[in-house]
Amino acid sequence: MKKYNLILGLILLSCMSIYGQNSIFYEDFIDNSNNWYSLNSGQVIEMRYSKLQVFNTDKVESKVNKTILCPVEFNQNSDFTIESSMTLISGATGNGLIWNFKDTKNYCKFLITDRDREYAVYQIINGEAKALVLWSNSSSINKNFKKNILKIEKKGSNTNFYINGTKISSVSVNYTGSKIGVFLGGVKGAKLEVDYIEVSSQTELGNNTDKNAPKITIISPSISQEKQITIKGIVTDESGIFEVLINGQDTYIDERGHFSKTVLLAIGNNSFNVVATDIHKNTSNFNFTIERKQKQQNNIVTDNSPPQITITQPNISRGLKPVKQTKLITIQGKVTDASGIFEVLVNGEEAYIDAQGNFSKTVLLAIGDNSFIVTATDLKQNTSTKNFIIERTSNQEQQIVVNNNTNNTQLKTGKYYALIIGNNNYTDNSISSLDEPINDATKLYNVLTTQYTFEPQNVAFLKDATYVEMIEAFDNLSDKITPNDNLLVFYAGHGWWNETKKLGYWLPTDAKKNSTAFWIANSRISDYMGSINSKHTLLIADACFSGSIFKTRSAFADAQPSINKLYDLPSKKAMTSGNLKEVPDKSMFLYYLVKKLENNNEKYISADMLFASFRQAVMNNSQTEPQFGTIQNAGDEGGEFIFIRRQ
Repeated sequence: MKKYNLILGLILLSCMSIYGQNSIFYEDFIDNSNNWYSLNSGQVIEMRYSKLQVFNTDKVESKVNKTILCPVEFNQNSDFTIESSMTLISGATGNGLIWNFKDTKNYCKFLITDRDREYAVYQIINGEAKALVLWSNSSSINKNFKKNILKIEKKGSNTNFYINGTKISSVSVNYTGSKIGVFLGGVKGAKLEVDYIEVSSQTELGNNTDKNAPKITIISPSISQEKQITIKGIVTDESGIFEVLINGQDTYIDERGHFSKTVLLAIGNNSFNVVATDIHKNTSNFNFTIERKQKQQNNIVTDNSPPQITITQPNISRGLKPVKQTKLITIQGKVTDASGIFEVLVNGEEAYIDAQGNFSKTVLLAIGDNSFIVTATDLKQNTSTKNFIIERTSNQEQQIVVNNNTNNTQLKTGKYYALIIGNNNYTDNSISSLDEPINDATKLYNVLTTQYTFEPQNVAFLKDATYVEMIEAFDNLSDKITPNDNLLVFYAGHGWWNETKKLGYWLPTDAKKNSTAFWIANSRISDYMGSINSKHTLLIADACFSGSIFKTRSAFADAQPSINKLYDLPSKKAMTSGNLKEVPDKSMFLYYLVKKLENNNEKYISADMLFASFRQAVMNNSQTEPQFGTIQNAGDEGGEFIFIRRQ
């Protein structure tokens, strides 16, 4: 029966006009090499996260059209299609495509408003607007700030309009222009994200009249030092692509002809053959070579010099013995070596070390003198050591100092704000829901508002937060927090790491598995942390791959001068439940974090001391390794977030 169906299908195909598409312009907004620009002063455009981001910056509502144009031109008198995927992020406004653009008084626009699920088509001729399609309702429009795919298709004298694959109208258009663009209505604070725009020419094909082989373009790469790479390219053909093979293996290809294949590389030259076949069995070949170079390993063979160790915390300059009154201290420093560092040990225990050689180790101090040996070993097993002593004075001595210090004052702080987010239930069935994040977030909310100086009215608690709710929460914080205030941000829910793009994400509850449109990149979170003008910001993330927020890593009775100095310096720190690994739904990280906050008897406790007090307990009772460090390029100057216990 299937055989007869196939024959019938071929007979019907031979009786129809066949249209093939040939991509003539594709914009994925990796950069602004195509020179997109705005016609309006009250509008800003950026290329971020492989998207065009459009922001209306006017302080008041504006009736002025907000148009972004690309100077690339093409003949719009011939048949073509224009397709774009875009998402309105904020602002109840119209957005859509500009085409047939000749000048600011002669162009066309295809608009939608996702709030009302309406669409319209206008042509502006000599400054006068003519409605080709009046505002009409369509259920094919995705509401509430969700992605919509708009398509304009010119065939002969008709121009057809599609929304998310559904044809919604067909009109006749007078074509005079040759440019395309994007439209965002003049509402203050409106934001729009555009994923891509593609322009394709249309060619009517007879049965088996296509004798031209597909055109293959290789985008990347040419030289690599990695063991595996992803070959990317574009294949175009007027009749449609049947398959693409790389070295005889089937390759992923999308509807726009973009193909990719991850392959392994041997040292030296690696030969590749790309074969593209269209639906009429016309075939083209493209041969190329990728060279894999051995990574440089400078001076490893001849390196006989031991690493150099510099201790930056505590201060041991000029041979003076540091004196501390705290039970815990973090030893910090930097180690350098020509061949690379293998390990750093503090009294025989491994210290954390980043790619730049910065190391840290939190240790306990006994009353009296504490001897320390820092040992650094390079990849050639050359070893060097640094010895020093830290003295811890007794609690009684500390209390005497406090009582006799007439200049001692309480630590003066601004308000303590918090944003707490717990996401359990995801709307996409292919993303598993979680059981614990909201419970965990509730426990943290309770301990902060009852035992520490977080007033309930200054704590925003989001349960099952959507993309828009999370973004608006960050925007609200930016508006209310002053440079004297402190901010704690907590997120528990799904996280994801894209190894190819080296990007980590938080997943709001309306995230889709197969689209990153409603995912929030860690780089965007870092931008928010830097833009919120707080005295101290502490980010706590309890999610899979949460450690990707870091680029590098990096105490109390009543407040002593050292604590005041620690508080005086601005800080932007993060504390995460793991590194680039998955973490379980039931969180030992959150359990011990809350437990330590509940059982803490000190009036002041810094974030780094809090982390050091429960990190080992988490590692002993789970497979995760919590992380603590600086959010890079966000304004950290070496200070610390200080938790203040209510009296």
